[in-house]
Amino acid sequence: KMLSKDLKKDFYNKIQNKKLVVFASFEVDSIAACRILITLFKTDSVQYTLIPVNNTGQIEQAFNEHNAYCNDFLFINCGATVDLLDLLSPPGTTNLFIIDSHRPIHVTNLFCEQVFVLVRGTEPVEDLPRLEEVFRDEDEQEESEEDENEEDYEEEGNSEEETEDVLPKKSKKGRFDDEKYLKAAQKQKERRNWEDKRVEILRRYEEATYFSCSCAEVVFELSWTMSKDTNPLLWLAIIGLTDQFFMNKIAKSSREYLTEREFLGSHVRRLNEWVDQGSNPVVSVDCMKIVSEKELRLYLYRHWSLWQSFHHSLFTISQFKLWSLKGQRRLQDFLSYMGVSLKNCKSNFRSVDTKLKNEIGKKVISTYEKHYRQGLKSNVWFSSFTAQYGVQNKFSALDVVLGINAMLEVPPKENNELESAANERFLKCLDSFAYTNNAMISEGVNMAKSLLEAIWEQVQNVLATHKAVNTGQFVVVTLSDSSRDVQYFTRPNSLRLLALYLENCLVSSNSRLAQRSFVLTGPSATDASNTLVLGLPPLILLQDRYTNIFGKAFETAAELSNARTLQHFFESNFIEI
Repeated sequence: KMLSKDLKKDFYNKIQNKKLVVFASFEVDSIAACRILITLFKTDSVQYTLIPVNNTGQIEQAFNEHNAYCNDFLFINCGATVDLLDLLSPPGTTNLFIIDSHRPIHVTNLFCEQVFVLVRGTEPVEDLPRLEEVFRDEDEQEESEEDENEEDYEEEGNSEEETEDVLPKKSKKGRFDDEKYLKAAQKQKERRNWEDKRVEILRRYEEATYFSCSCAEVVFELSWTMSKDTNPLLWLAIIGLTDQFFMNKIAKSSREYLTEREFLGSHVRRLNEWVDQGSNPVVSVDCMKIVSEKELRLYLYRHWSLWQSFHHSLFTISQFKLWSLKGQRRLQDFLSYMGVSLKNCKSNFRSVDTKLKNEIGKKVISTYEKHYRQGLKSNVWFSSFTAQYGVQNKFSALDVVLGINAMLEVPPKENNELESAANERFLKCLDSFAYTNNAMISEGVNMAKSLLEAIWEQVQNVLATHKAVNTGQFVVVTLSDSSRDVQYFTRPNSLRLLALYLENCLVSSNSRLAQRSFVLTGPSATDASNTLVLGLPPLILLQDRYTNIFGKAFETAAELSNARTLQHFFESNFIEI
């Protein structure tokens, strides 16, 4: 069956006049995809139940609660990499639909008639194993062979009472058994060879994890094929792609991001033609306007000050080495080359002179490329999009991703946070994507400032106290339970963001570490006695394509050490000990 590339036929038409249960992971991309689907469901009166999930255990529990009265389940950014048949044991009438960016897809999900893996039409299938390479049905053949053997033994038993003239037949029978034995031995040898080949194929297929296009893009393409695409839905697809870019799930300099960005850019041009029609647009001024432009890799500078943005953005921290005095002087020299005073830099960006606000992007790009750029892959800007509702504040896709991610990763007030509180955070983030809900986005931006400040403090602490341990193959950093603001990093997304900062800064201070894998450990939000461990590949391997082998490495290490571990997250490079 492989993959389902016609989402309207293989998914949307099948759920009409039915009840659907939707499982969604705690990721910005998942929330954006849910928002698009909810908009489509409302227009077609599709009944649905939305359940946020953090791990496979929550999926199993929720499935058992809803399986009695629902036969259709949708998994958003969860479920593709696990064997759903083994996890859930669904009845034969149950349909499991998967929209997931995590790869590789489990082989059982690929070929099961009850599981529909929904992907875009451009999804490559060359690397997927074939059905005959991983599954082999020989039950009927083995049963027929056993029946023949039983009949032969019965004939032999009856022949013992016969006369001597039957002996030649027994000898013929013996020769027949020898031929049959040789044939069975040949089949057994072929089966061993097939099993050895299957193990090797699965080893190559499952050894590394990576990401496909975002779920929000897949769902937006569904709305486009149904002629229900709008600017707000397109903006959600842009958010999904930007989330992958921000969390380093796709290589920033690869063709993958540029291809997806161009795909969304074509829709931006199609749905925003009225922007270039002069002073007499044919739509209301309060409509959303999306513009493609060069976006600085300075986090939240439109809602912060330039000084704070420079000191809390991953790119500028690692490039200027701002944790050192030399790096601070380098930043001040950069600002002087730009011709921007410290007073303007430290003032809120909204209060800066209008002319400077309009020219700041060009000033930063031209100054950096003239004085500091090191190689083609080191760029202070990237191609992205901004959105604006009428005359309200302009938000870039990167700022929205930061804000929603901060709202999603609010530090728990106490350990063992109730599941209901986590669901409330998810639904709050979902509401923030509602049309013109700028107030909630602004609240998320303020939370993002606190998160970035906590990250910057942890980076300074790790580098100043030399907590990074180089073991030869890995660079290991351990967060102490007593560290300040450590509660921000008890969940996978925030821990991953801190790990990206630390890995880039360590490589910037010592270029030889670019070939070392990175491991970060910290306290877990689910249990104070547990430790959350994250593994990231060497930074030098992330230039062209993101691939991570820590999932299989953690699994092997847990088996060899007999340690009590939980590898139930949707990204296998996270493990809880």
